[in-house]
Amino acid sequence: YPCIAIAAPADTGPLDGALRDLAAGRFDWLVLTSSNAVTVLAERLHILAIDSLSASGAAVAV
Repeated sequence: YPCIAIAAPADTGPLDGALRDLAAGRFDWLVLTSSNAVTVLAERLHILAIDSLSASGAAVAV
């Protein structure tokens, strides 16, 4: 135990690119499927110095 391990991807390039595209308004939706996804997303946004997604216009579902 534990049965699963939560970890960031080894290569964050695709995630970082998608977050930059999201912040630039290139997506309509952001769907997060778990609290762990919210935590990882918040960490990556902080590292990338993306302060807010509110200007992106994307709807968010958790």
